[in-house]
Amino acid sequence: MHNVATSITAESNIYLELTAAFFGIILSLYLFFNRKKSLRQFRILVYLVTLSDILDIASVYIVKVSSLPEMLKRLSSTLNYYCFVLISYSLFCYIIAYMKPSDDIRVLKRTVIVSLILCTGTLALNMFFSTDTSTPVRNSIRVIGGFVIPIFIVTLSFYLMSVHHDDLTGTEFRTILIAYVISIAGSIIQIFTGASFAISYFPAIIAVYILYFTLETPDYRAMAELIKEYADAEKEAVESSRQKNDLFAGMTHEIKKPLNTIIGMDKLIIMESDEPEVKNLADSILEKGENVLTVVNRVLEDARAEKESKS
Repeated sequence: MHNVATSITAESNIYLELTAAFFGIILSLYLFFNRKKSLRQFRILVYLVTLSDILDIASVYIVKVSSLPEMLKRLSSTLNYYCFVLISYSLFCYIIAYMKPSDDIRVLKRTVIVSLILCTGTLALNMFFSTDTSTPVRNSIRVIGGFVIPIFIVTLSFYLMSVHHDDLTGTEFRTILIAYVISIAGSIIQIFTGASFAISYFPAIIAVYILYFTLETPDYRAMAELIKEYADAEKEAVESSRQKNDLFAGMTHEIKKPLNTIIGMDKLIIMESDEPEVKNLADSILEKGENVLTVVNRVLEDARAEKESKS
């Protein structure tokens, strides 16, 4: 049995896949025992890539061993291609984790979920009803489920990154883009090399390590949380200042109207009255009223100037 496994490994050239599985398991174990230090979407992505790599390696041995049941071979091939869809969906979820919630994101996420359900159905039906059991995934249904839908999900991810790039920092945008390019390059190389050289998951593991060391280390996550808290605090301070200015402006306007009325009536009293005592009281009221009106006008001018400077 050992000689058979060694022969299959050499024939299929899965050494890079074995290396990728090794490093994927290491990162998965580290993230599992340090769950609070990284994004949940990133951990799911790493788990899926590692598990998919292991399934890919296992499917090589399952397909090569002729004594195994054909249904087992179909199942391994179907799961192998279904993993591409799950990884694409996981990458999509990882990207939107960095973005602010919006209506178009929710619509696109529902679209991706529907695509995932359709892909699950097509691959499952094809596994049970396909007449092609000699080679893994060669018919149009599996091409749609294993390639077209993942490409569709990746396209939506790029669309979100282009539309909502303001939600990402420069480091986040560049790192996610580089990880995408490396993963896609690995898949393209795999298409041209065919079954003679298994390579697709090795670039994927490199991509998740780039994501981890750039965006998911505890230091970066702590810095990102501090930046987010600072931005939220700044937003709250601006909103609080705006509400304060609006409140002062509203209050002063409400005070100014009756105050002008009182001052106007007081001036009429001064003009019409002949009694010295009434005139003295009216003069005192006029002086105090004008002082209050000056303060109110100053508050209104300050509120207006602050509002214009922020706008």
